Amino acid sequence: EPRYLILMLPQISIIAAIGLEKTFNFIKTKNKPTAIAVLLLILIFSIFIQIKTADSLIKSKLSPEFNEFKNAAFYVKDHSDKIDTVIINSMQMELAYYSERRIIGFVAIEENLIKTINEQKPKYLMLNALYPSEQWMYDFPSKHPDLLELEQAYFKDESKSQPIAAIFKVNN
Repeated sequence: EPRYLILMLPQISIIAAIGLEKTFNFIKTKNKPTAIAVLLLILIFSIFIQIKTADSLIKSKLSPEFNEFKNAAFYVKDHSDKIDTVIINSMQMELAYYSERRIIGFVAIEENLIKTINEQKPKYLMLNALYPSEQWMYDFPSKHPDLLELEQAYFKDESKSQPIAAIFKVNN
């Protein structure tokens, strides 16, 4: 997970710099132009790898499935007020970013989810299928039709057989 490497970035940079300096100094004693060329090649190669990695990461986030999830988040944004709350089973940060609403994650136990719904009074409950969750989370809406009403669904395919996200309006 690249986001966890941010905390180690200063240490990694220092170790890499020391390694580059020692390599440069070792080669410089024999031939200074060669040492400069080796140093530049290492830096250019590192830059190239970073650009390729960033490009593949960005392209992975542009998948049709993720675009459908974004559409679901925009639906929430367009059909709710800034003070409204949404409960989701996964991808809380992505939903918070695109919907600009307060997001709460599912709790570990079904009974506690009902308690959270009663206390927090969310406008929507959203189920996301991009990242697997426990089965009870997907079964929750059918067990509580008096509490939740399907308002919008987003699918991976044209035949609408593979859901990506389902937005349920909470009847408070």
